[in-house]
Amino acid sequence: MKCVALRDPPCALRQGARSARRWPSAVWGLLLAIAAEIGRLVGQDVAVTGETYVIRDIAGEGAPRVGVVERRGAELWLTGEPALRLDGPLAHPRIAGPGYKVWVLGEVRGEVLWARRLGVLATPRTSR
Repeated sequence: MKCVALRDPPCALRQGARSARRWPSAVWGLLLAIAAEIGRLVGQDVAVTGETYVIRDIAGEGAPRVGVVERRGAELWLTGEPALRLDGPLAHPRIAGPGYKVWVLGEVRGEVLWARRLGVLATPRTSR
């Protein structure tokens, strides 16, 4: 299953509709979580393959870093490989709170990601 330059979030669900009756509830939960995240990216360049998706471009500014925000002492970090400490005006818990799955555009300086744009993909309750 593949949707390139996704403009229609439910396409992944429609493409798999024929075999949907055989899917276990865990698969449905995963697809619904992915569809909700992709729904926040309408108009962006997103590629969907099977149970995953990749954000290839946000508003013509390139591919963002994606991860879950976690608190380490007084600092906020974006999980991933490598994990990066968030810095800049967007790097505070009111905007990028711990447990939120986010995309971030910005400059990487060593182990620091200076966030200039940030978007929420999932809240702590729905992050996977």
